Amino acid sequence: YHSSKQKTLLNGEVIPQGYAAEESLQIALDNLFNHQNVAPFISKQLIQRLITSNPTPQYVERAANVFIDNGAGVRGDLAAV
Repeated sequence: YHSSKQKTLLNGEVIPQGYAAEESLQIALDNLFNHQNVAPFISKQLIQRLITSNPTPQYVERAANVFIDNGAGVRGDLAAV
C-alpha cells in the first residue's frame, strides 16, 4: 500500500503530496544515491570484496572520488570505480 501524503527524506528533501508510488520511489532512490555517504560506503564494500579486506582510508577515498565523478561528470560509474 502506498500513501500519497507528503514525505520528508534525507537532507530535508520533500516528496509532495499526491505523487504515485513509482514517482515517490524514484525520488527516494535518487535521494539515497546522491547522499554524501553512498560513495565511500559503496567504494569500501567493492574494495573489501574484490581487492583487500582492510583497505586504507586513502584507498577508499580515491575510489569514492571516482564514484562521485568518473572524470566525465558521471556519478556512480562502477566500471570506473
